[in-house]
Amino acid sequence: MIPGDEMSERKLLHILRDNYLLLLIVLLGLALRICDLGGESVWFDEAVSIDVSRLGFVELIRWVAGPSRETNPPFYYMVLHLWIPVFGDSEFVSRLPSAIFGVLTIIFTYTVGRLLLGRRAGLFAALIMAVSFFHVRYSQEARGYTLMAFLALVSYYSLLRMISGWRRRWAAVYVLSSALLCYTHYFGLFTILVQNIFCFTLFLRRGRTGGLGFTRWILVQVTLGVLYIPGFILLARRFSSVRGSFWIPEPHYRDLFHYFNNYAGSVYMLALLAVFILLAIANSEKLRSVKGLDGLFAPADEAAPVKDITYGEKIYLLLLWIAVPVIVPFVFSLIFTPIIVSRYAIVSSVGLYLLASAGMSAINKRPVLYAVTAVVVLLSAAKLYGDYDGVEKHQWRETIREIEANAGSGDYIIVFPFYETVSAEYYLERDDLRIVPLRDRFPSYPDMETHDVWFVMHAHPVNRLKTIQGLSPEYDFISESRHNLLDLFRLRKKRE
Repeated sequence: MIPGDEMSERKLLHILRDNYLLLLIVLLGLALRICDLGGESVWFDEAVSIDVSRLGFVELIRWVAGPSRETNPPFYYMVLHLWIPVFGDSEFVSRLPSAIFGVLTIIFTYTVGRLLLGRRAGLFAALIMAVSFFHVRYSQEARGYTLMAFLALVSYYSLLRMISGWRRRWAAVYVLSSALLCYTHYFGLFTILVQNIFCFTLFLRRGRTGGLGFTRWILVQVTLGVLYIPGFILLARRFSSVRGSFWIPEPHYRDLFHYFNNYAGSVYMLALLAVFILLAIANSEKLRSVKGLDGLFAPADEAAPVKDITYGEKIYLLLLWIAVPVIVPFVFSLIFTPIIVSRYAIVSSVGLYLLASAGMSAINKRPVLYAVTAVVVLLSAAKLYGDYDGVEKHQWRETIREIEANAGSGDYIIVFPFYETVSAEYYLERDDLRIVPLRDRFPSYPDMETHDVWFVMHAHPVNRLKTIQGLSPEYDFISESRHNLLDLFRLRKKRE
């Protein structure tokens, strides 16, 4: 008999041998997400995430449900609420949960891809996800977008497992992950819409979806709906408070291209993904029977574990996965209130990668596969290099450090726009300086004549000129400095 320790060691070696490619992809994705994680300053949305996470649990719920500018449900804030008191709130630590969820998203992209389309497609999808500029970017931001993508994949995975064979545990995983998805971001509801369109289409065609019958699906959806009743209440309150005054601009039809260009990372990567999406859709016996192509393409979906739905139905699911989270809110934005931003529909990008991987996995020639892999990595690397080499976020850290290094005790820091006060407060360590938000009029206090005023504003040439012209009669401009997306003026009130 083989000793227990030796048997476990052999089992581990067997797992590593069979999954070394996935391990390398995950390590690559981890490295990209950790690299320079705390390099840039937190920007407004991240500062809000960190500030809200410091609230008590009840206060957090009240803040989300109250008359704040916040338009997201509370689950991501709850995650940070548990994380930050234990590990701290530095830039690196605050963003680390997003990076972790980003890595989990790579793993589950492979898992869903393998279950739906086969192992090769799963590996391609995981590789695209690992090097995706879009996902690396939001894995390095203290917001809930990578959590949203991860939960959506868990939801889809459990749905596919229910289709493969009904088990209550997979129904429970589906309900829990789907509820948490919708409590992370309201756009999670569009994932539930995709799944219902897909299942009801199959119910109408053949009465059931694999091992998932109509009655069971309705029961699962009713259970999910009951769990999300508080979410519907929050959504109704939020929509009634922002309608007609929301910050998101009205979209144009050209924005549809920009959304998918963002998901791909570049127009060249988008063109490559589009080619393989067309190949995935066209991959059939007819294509493989064309003279000269018969040895190039492998049978579609040959090794996918899910056999209860056809290859065409899987492609249909992925097309819904890509289109619905973008098209439905886009149309809603045109008719009612603008609600769509590309990052809100991050789930759509996962479907894009999976469908493109279906086309990539159809190639049967190894040299072509290697070439495609190299092109994917190189195109993504070019975009990522530009991101790591530049500065994208508002440089609040550098701005506040300059103020603290030069300000006298009792000096004022005026912040415009007013809501950026939370960003300034995150970095301010000196308690002898006073932060004042600029709202309708430039603030004036009696002791400003004896203290300097540090005015921080979003960088804009027109606003800079108006600031100089408007304040010159009352203030002397002692110095001016510029940081990324921020202008800093040191002012001294003129004596009468």
